[in-house]
Amino acid sequence: IMPVQQIPKYVILLQRLLEYTPKLHPDHDSLERALKMFRDTNRDFDSKISRSRNQNKIIRLGKKFNNTSSGRQVDFTAPTRLFLREGPMQMSDITGFKSRYFVLFNDLLVCGKNVGSWGSGTYRYEWDTEVVEAHKCSSRTDLRITGTRKSVILRADTEVSRDQWLAVLQDSCQNHVSRQKSRPTL
Repeated sequence: IMPVQQIPKYVILLQRLLEYTPKLHPDHDSLERALKMFRDTNRDFDSKISRSRNQNKIIRLGKKFNNTSSGRQVDFTAPTRLFLREGPMQMSDITGFKSRYFVLFNDLLVCGKNVGSWGSGTYRYEWDTEVVEAHKCSSRTDLRITGTRKSVILRADTEVSRDQWLAVLQDSCQNHVSRQKSRPTL
């Protein structure tokens, strides 16, 4: 067992000790402070582990995407970027719907085209945009995305998938509004 894995056990132990320690006991306040310290430490570790896993996921996603102009992998890393969702959807263009692979971060929607056989896991980077609005369309599985650099109609495989994408896209839109409000005006 790693030392970090011991912390949740200490939290449980301290909680049990507090249950059986009378409030007027001289050690009661010290136990409460210790419990708070271990809970805070546990929360900090969990947060750091989540951020590390998120950054690793973003790095792995960048390795799946190649830039057509340079032929190099795309770097999606950014200090505040969080991975939200990825998966295939159909994208509308002037000739109809085309299969594309999308990755959604808290601040960016990325589109890629499959390279090689479908499911090979390698994509040619096509475009990215900050999502400003996301809405259902009249078609059962379609979404209308309005971005800062691109606006598109996307088609999910199912209504459930569409609704899942819509939920995270709308959260991303709210983050976009928050970022706009926090940017200094010139």
